[in-house]
Parts: sequence; structure tokens; C-alpha cells
Amino acid sequence: MRQAILAEVATLYWIDKLNQEQIARQIGRSVPTVSRLLAEADAMGIVEVRIRYPSAIDPALQAELIHRYGLRVARVLSASSSDPARLLSQLGELAARYLTTILRDGMSVSVGWGRTLYEVVRALSPTHHRDVHVAQALGSLGSKLPAIDNHLITRLLADRVGGTPHFLPAPMIVESEMVRHALLQDPQIRETLQIGRRSDISLAGIGVADPNLAGMYRAGYIDERALDEIREKGAVGDILVEFFDKDGRWLNLPVTRRVIGLSVDDLAGIPTVIAVAGETRKAAAVLGALRGSVLHVLVTDEATAREVIRLDDEDRMLAVADSRPQP
Repeated sequence: MRQAILAEVATLYWIDKLNQEQIARQIGRSVPTVSRLLAEADAMGIVEVRIRYPSAIDPALQAELIHRYGLRVARVLSASSSDPARLLSQLGELAARYLTTILRDGMSVSVGWGRTLYEVVRALSPTHHRDVHVAQALGSLGSKLPAIDNHLITRLLADRVGGTPHFLPAPMIVESEMVRHALLQDPQIRETLQIGRRSDISLAGIGVADPNLAGMYRAGYIDERALDEIREKGAVGDILVEFFDKDGRWLNLPVTRRVIGLSVDDLAGIPTVIAVAGETRKAAAVLGALRGSVLHVLVTDEATAREVIRLDDEDRMLAVADSRPQP
């Protein structure tokens, strides 16, 4: 864990070119502490001509994502595996190291669901923080994928950081808005959502509307017909079951009004929102999420980052062409 923190701070300083005061604000430590961490990284040989980061990163792509989309931090996995399972594991390790760097005593973390976030939490080295609270961001009862549901991820994250878990004992999507309203009166659900809204860090995944990848479809929360209707509205992806189109516009869809969990509006009040997503098939969803202006940190892989930028450039060229006067 210590080496991961030192490597991350060194990355912020030597690769991202932040000064020590900016790094201190970023990770919630004092400037003298940052100075000591940098000196320790140097003394331990973590810093040479280049940073010996545990997972190879692409500084140029990171800088480009930050510049284009106003991110605070981007982590782009370089030379990632072509095997999807190994890729998710690598992304999990990269995101876990960043989370380890910024997490400290007294913080609260809200956490979503899915295979990618499971890999993040699984990659965390066990530590013990004082007074850390972990809030489940979405319900999970009735999932057909219990191995990666939000209840399990919440418990595992709390165990990894020595924190207290707070659960949502309800399905992610209920049958009607009336049922949702009734469940939101439950004291445990209300308390968990309140903790989530006040969290310092939110760990989120980026979903897609493709039936081959859509977690909600595979978990049985929505059927193929519902997914088709969502795509017909222009949705390319979702965060917390709130769908957006390729331009980052949030869509007011009926399914969202039946969700037990935090909302995108709740994310707007959380100081650090970290999204983790990889695979080029998710590029359109990642681009839409970036344009949606709710993310502060993105962890992805090189191929996906390049595809996101290509799609963005393509859209910009089309917009310029459309704006030209017709002969």
C-alpha cells in the first residue's frame, strides 16, 4: 500500500506536473506531507528517470483527456491486455491505487456495482482507517449476478478499508414509482442514501445500452424490450441507472424513476466522483459520460481512450461541416 501511495504522488508531481500545493489539495494532505512523500519515493528508488508505476500508464493520453473534458485526474492503462477479464483486473489495480492515495480517516465512500468495480475493490490491499463509512449506491436484491452485486461490493470495500458498511435492502429497480416511494420511507434505506449523498468519494461504473454488455439486462433488472426502448431514446450508456445520449444529455426515462439508489443529481454534490470503465465497445458510453460533466476522475485503458478521442474528433468535424453555409 505504501509504495502505491508513493507512486501515485510521484505520478501527480513528475508526470501530471502538479505542484506540491495542488497535490496536497488533491489527496487531502498537507504540503509538508507531500514533500516528505516525494522525498521517500525518491529514496526508495520509485523515481528514476521515469516513474516505476505498478501499472504502466500513458501520460500523453491522460493529459489529453484532462484537457478535453475538464477532468481533475485521468489514469490511462498503457499496453493493456486484449483479454477482457485481464483488462478489468488491470483497471481495477490502477483505480485501487488511486483510491488508496486519496482515502483517509473520517471519509465516506459511496460505491456502485458491476464487474469493473468488483475488480477495483478486490485489488485494494487491506488497510485500517478510522471512522470510514461505505454506502451502497444502488439496491441489489434479486440480481441474477449475485457474485458482483452492490451488496457484496459494499461489504468487500468496507472490509478492505476497515470501514463500516451501509446497505440498501431493496432491489435496484422496483415495479412502480409507488413502490419506490414506499421503500424510500424505510429508515435503513433513508440512512444509507443520506450517507451516500454526503460521501466524499463516489466510485461509479459506466454502463452501456448494448445487450451484450448491459449489466442491468444480464442481471435481470430489465428485459430486452425495455433495453430496446432505452436505446430508441438515444441512450448510449448510464451511470447509476440514469441514461445519457452520445452528447452527454441526461434522458428522463421511466425506468430511472423506479430506481432505489443515488441519482446523478446526488453525484453533483460529491467532491470526488471516480468512474472506471474499459474496452473499446464502451467508448461511446465513456464519451457520453465525459460530456455529461459529472466525473472528476476517469480510469480507463489506452485503446478505449484513443477510441473516445477518435469519436469526439469525428463529431467535431461533422459539427463544423454542418455549420458551413450550403452552396
